[in-house]
Amino acid sequence: MRSCFYAGSYMTTRTKKSKAGSVKPLKIYTDASVSRDGSAGTAAVALYSDENEPELLSRKHFPSQCLSNNNEAECCGAIIAVDSVLRREYKGVLAIVHTDNYRVAQVGRREVDPARPWEVELLRTVEAYEREHPRGLMFEWVRSHSGDVGNTHADKEARRVRMDPGEATKEPLPSNLIQKLTSDS
Repeated sequence: MRSCFYAGSYMTTRTKKSKAGSVKPLKIYTDASVSRDGSAGTAAVALYSDENEPELLSRKHFPSQCLSNNNEAECCGAIIAVDSVLRREYKGVLAIVHTDNYRVAQVGRREVDPARPWEVELLRTVEAYEREHPRGLMFEWVRSHSGDVGNTHADKEARRVRMDPGEATKEPLPSNLIQKLTSDS
């Protein structure tokens, strides 16, 4: 079963072409890992359809009590993934955000629960992306722990940064995410 939403957008520097010359979509995988003490790690990786080794886009650590559950951590990871694609300015490539969290995929389809503020924030990020890049953002649900190379790599990176905060990548958090984290405290 797949849950997809085509949110629109052709992006703006890096493309991969197939042997036939057509542009292949950029696959973004995002995942989160939350420990019993409440600390969380999120990761986003990029995988081109003709490659098996994902490129790390982002790996972030969130201390205990910063995010209250796995769905919030997954939404946070998706916000960072979309922001990572925007900052890298990929040109002419359809971006497909793969997630093993069904709530995140639902947000991509505009099925947002207003009582879940992290879903609302993710939707705002998607809408901001669409304003800058009409035609090229899609969300797809993938089954977790099923051997999908990108999902497995994102899961491994999220667990890695949750267990060792020093493994976080150095790029800044998106400003809307900083505002959300500080307003909830």
